Amino acid sequence: MPVSATPSTKQAMDGPRLLVVFGSESGTCQMVANAAAKEFKAVCASVEVLEGNELAHEVEDLGELKEKYDALVVVTSSFGEGDPPSNYGAFLAAVMSAAKEGAKPLAGLQHAVLGEGSSVYRDTFQNCPRLTDKYLEEAGSRRFVARHETDVGGEEDEGVNRKLFREAVAAVLKKGLPAASAAPAAAWASPRAGHDEPTDQITEKTEFQAGHKQSLGQMLVPALAISVAAAAFVYTQYFMEEAE
Repeated sequence: MPVSATPSTKQAMDGPRLLVVFGSESGTCQMVANAAAKEFKAVCASVEVLEGNELAHEVEDLGELKEKYDALVVVTSSFGEGDPPSNYGAFLAAVMSAAKEGAKPLAGLQHAVLGEGSSVYRDTFQNCPRLTDKYLEEAGSRRFVARHETDVGGEEDEGVNRKLFREAVAAVLKKGLPAASAAPAAAWASPRAGHDEPTDQITEKTEFQAGHKQSLGQMLVPALAISVAAAAFVYTQYFMEEAE
């Protein structure tokens, strides 16, 4: 991916360089992110799609992101008690850490967040998307489109909210991003919400909680490996004794 031109020059020549980041426990957000990325290619110089953990492992310093990208689009859900999906927590933890330290490594970048969730889980509804949007801004990024909150199974078809989000993002990207120092396009607590739930309710997480959450599968794999190794040892010892 070319990085020789400054972000402003590159954007003026070819359109913005976009990174789409997703956090997905069931695969829905990954599907939504990939579908959006295909549409954004028509108005961007480049579009890349990465899961949150992969991005966090590739980038040691969040400040490196503005050398490669002009904008971030994030698609994520919450899991469990408002935690990040298992493939996203490392990125959220890095952004939270930078924000809480008062650093602004994302200054010069702009972002938009699409939150997926179900208001059945009222206490933790949209928690991870809201934390993401909040801390991206506090780490220096400018919100160029208001966060959209999808209520899966709610009164509004989730496809409507996703489509409106894609259209809003594409319109700004096509026109050209405003200066990263401009005022945000919307306040954090004023998203486009396809539901009647409060839009500013969050459950705070520590960086440890965000970055070290593991899915059931991730927890079972090491345990299974240990069990297999133990069984192999017992099996070998038994047959060796029998052979003797």
